[in-house]
Formats: sequence, structure tokens, C-alpha cells
Amino acid sequence: MMYMNARDRFYLARRNLMLPYKDGENKSIMRVFHECHYGLQKSGNWKTNTSIKKKIIELRSIMCIDKIYGGSRDKRWLIRAQSLSFNDKCRLSILVDELEIWLDKAAQEETKFPYKRKRRHNIYLNTINISELQSI
Repeated sequence: MMYMNARDRFYLARRNLMLPYKDGENKSIMRVFHECHYGLQKSGNWKTNTSIKKKIIELRSIMCIDKIYGGSRDKRWLIRAQSLSFNDKCRLSILVDELEIWLDKAAQEETKFPYKRKRRHNIYLNTINISELQSI
């Protein structure tokens, strides 16, 4: 169940990136940062490959508000959203999309039966003649 909450958060983040923006582009990006922040909280426990880890690091660098002082986290994310370049916004969209797809696959794998075991039953079908059915 560790991937399902993150998948849901990234789903919401991806929805916030879709046009038309409800409250404007910057507030939508602020909500994306909010959802991604909570989606990535337990990412240290994820079983990931290096490409996913690089994407998480890049996403965190785009979301970084360490050098923005004053106000709440949402206010600082709004300031960060206003300062993003066009390329940063494109990269943010791509990263959120790719991570949501990966999390969706990971959540589906997580909810499968813990081990795969195929059972093969040998079923012998008895053939019945029509004449046998008529005699019944």
C-alpha cells in the first residue's frame, strides 16, 4: 500500500496541470507542488531504479523553496511557481506524468497476490452420447 497514496497524489498533481487552469497557472502549479510534496514523503522506502531516483531528485529541485523566505509553504510555492521558466514548466509536466505512470504500475503490482502460483487442473470431460441422454 506504500505506492497507492503517492499514486493518488500524483494523479491529482497531473490533473492540476491540465488546461484550463481553474485559478490561473501559478496557483495550479502551487497545487502541483503541494500534491507532489505529500506524494514523495515516503519515497525513501520505494524500490526504484536509478532513472526514477533521478526524476525524483529533479522534481525536488524544481520544487525547491529553500532560498525563498517568509510566509507559509504554499505562499513560497506560489512564488516559486511564478519564477519558473517555460522549460521548467515543461519539465515539471513531464516529470509528474512519468512518475504518476510509474507509481500506477507499482501500485498495481503491489495489490497483486504476493506470489504467483499457477494451478493447472486436469479436467477429464466425459463425453456423453446423444443416445445416452435420450435414455434418461
